[in-house]
Amino acid sequence: MCNCCRRQAKIQPDDRFLLIKKKSGYSNYCSDCAWQVLDDASHEISKLTIDLHEMCDTATGTPRLGRSIISKGTRVETSVGARMCYSCRKRAKIQPDDRFLLVKGKSGYSNYCVDCSPQVLDDASHEISKLTIDLHGMCRTTTNTSSVEHAENGQKVENTRSAGLLKAAIDYLASRTDSAHCKDGQGFNAADSALGRNLAGLSEDHWTPRDTRKAWQILHTYTGQLADAGIAYAEIPKPPVVSPRLIDIRDSKFVFVFEYDAIIVNAIRELPRRSFDGDRKEWSVPVSPRTIIPVAAFADKYSFETSDDAKRVLAEAADKTPLADKTIRLADGTFVFDFDYDAKIVSSLRALPNISFERDPEPLWRVPVTATAATTVLHLAEEFHFTLQDGVKEAAELASAEVRKNIAASRAHTSDFDVAGLGGTLRPFQRAGVAYAAEMKHTFLADEMGLGKTIQALATLEATSSYPALIICPASVKLNWLRETQFWLPHRTATIFRSFPLTHQVTIINYDQLSKLVNKSDRPRKEVAGKLKACVLDESQYIKNQKAKRSARAKALGRGVPMRLCLTGTPVLNRPQELISQLEFLDRLNHFGGFWGFTKRFCNPKQNTYGYDFSGSDNLEELNTRLRATCYIRRRKAEVLTELPPKQRTI
Repeated sequence: MCNCCRRQAKIQPDDRFLLIKKKSGYSNYCSDCAWQVLDDASHEISKLTIDLHEMCDTATGTPRLGRSIISKGTRVETSVGARMCYSCRKRAKIQPDDRFLLVKGKSGYSNYCVDCSPQVLDDASHEISKLTIDLHGMCRTTTNTSSVEHAENGQKVENTRSAGLLKAAIDYLASRTDSAHCKDGQGFNAADSALGRNLAGLSEDHWTPRDTRKAWQILHTYTGQLADAGIAYAEIPKPPVVSPRLIDIRDSKFVFVFEYDAIIVNAIRELPRRSFDGDRKEWSVPVSPRTIIPVAAFADKYSFETSDDAKRVLAEAADKTPLADKTIRLADGTFVFDFDYDAKIVSSLRALPNISFERDPEPLWRVPVTATAATTVLHLAEEFHFTLQDGVKEAAELASAEVRKNIAASRAHTSDFDVAGLGGTLRPFQRAGVAYAAEMKHTFLADEMGLGKTIQALATLEATSSYPALIICPASVKLNWLRETQFWLPHRTATIFRSFPLTHQVTIINYDQLSKLVNKSDRPRKEVAGKLKACVLDESQYIKNQKAKRSARAKALGRGVPMRLCLTGTPVLNRPQELISQLEFLDRLNHFGGFWGFTKRFCNPKQNTYGYDFSGSDNLEELNTRLRATCYIRRRKAEVLTELPPKQRTI
């Protein structure tokens, strides 16, 4: 198997392949992958050679201390104490503050002084050169990817004009070099050998502007050899000077290119959304309305040049005012929250319904513009001092109008809503309750005891024609439900469940018998699954415990049913946590941010040695408002007392 392309049996018997000894063992590479392996090795040698020039003070500029060159461990460092060179074996050859080459080998690290380091790198380059020659023979070709016919023994290079003079010159010198083992005046010298051969192995399209400039500079030394090949150095176009400080745009990000400078790095760290790519050794900032102005100011202050794409984007910042640190804007039908990380804000946002987080190209939180979310968005904007951009407040207020309408309906004492076919007459507040439930479909009927929740539930079934319907109630009230159904829905068939099949329009069953309707894995049996149009829970606080079997069975029966009602005078007996299971039955928990969103916002969770304690409470006023806006209607006797008849006694 080839260790690069990972294809089994890619290397067949009698095939030639590249075998590399590593610390963990041997690695095999097929003929297709061996080129890239050797090219990568040559590139690393080239970078080490450049660093070695800095170490020997042969290049301009101040060397960067401790810069890592190869991820495997080979690098140039500054010595802290006296060290021995492993080549010349002279003790204390490397003095404190001296720069030296540190090579990671199989048995550990080896140190090489300034005098011995060039030979170490040259030997490595020579080994790669020999392997490349062997690889040519293995593939039975004379070149890898070069588009230029190399000259040998003074032969002129053909078609150099069409292939590009600069690339042709580099290829010609690379074909004649022996990694400077012999002073024959042919090919690259020791300083340029690794870099030249590395550039020759790449197509010109893969050269960076800095590579092009460097190639043009080193060719000045070899004008005589180039003349023998028919290439005039003066005819090679001079590449533009590569700015040491550049801002480019790549993958929707501002990318900062510069030589290391602690002052510039600290300034970049002050930019919003900045990040560092450890593999590329690059700083970047996402292109967004919030980052354009700070990046433009940074470029002016620290004299950074900009690419054409970056210049066009940054030009837009000229007439704009800086955005606030925390903003909310509209985009694609969502409220977009743009802010630097704050744990309290994130915790509050997670409670919003259908909230989502995007990491690329910049970290943003999004929530759909809905009636449920609008009120909370305005509340969070006021609580955490968000700046609202154009259109946000109007969209939120428009959605909030629907919320206010729903809240008003959840407190309504009268309505013009009428239900035909009932065996009796609904009172005005009962008509309002039926109108609310018929519109919301998945809701609590939480009127105070004695206000006729049973009647409102039956009227809702009739108003929406939700049959067949399943009514789940305590065993003590099954007969009462049957009598009320027969009275209020005289033209509908009703029965108390005893066995299958379910042939009646209304079936009444108590909580303890739910096991007859579900299988051992708490899934509805085939006689029930997909056939119900309505499911009603009377005294829904019976399923307040999420871990109880009857809770799981009731939620399984209600899953996917179009009309779901929870009837209870006390939806919360002790704490908000008791609402979670009932909201799951109604398929409304996602409107409160899911389990964690609900508990973090309304249960004041406390972490202890056993996990989280959700027995607390918090933001109860907000909880009541959001319930009424989505799935909760409740009236008290005192509110509709004028409509109640005199006390009736039935014997």
